[in-house]
Amino acid sequence: MKNKGTKRTNLIMARGSRTQADMASAVGVKQQTYSHWEQGRSTPGIEKMILLEHILKVPKEVLFFDVFNSANEYICHRLTGTES
Repeated sequence: MKNKGTKRTNLIMARGSRTQADMASAVGVKQQTYSHWEQGRSTPGIEKMILLEHILKVPKEVLFFDVFNSANEYICHRLTGTES
């Protein structure tokens, strides 16, 4: 993944005044895990992405743009043999 390790600013901004601990509790993970998601050090499974999408009222494709953008680039390349 190209942007691995890049901060996910959309996820951070969508959290608003809630703490990482609050968000972690809401989705059932440790605060450190949630922090790693925001830092781009790891990525939640699709179930957690959908839960965050519901809680934050922001599409998962926006919250985790790096993940979905990379997937779209990969699929486009595989289907057409070109870069997107």
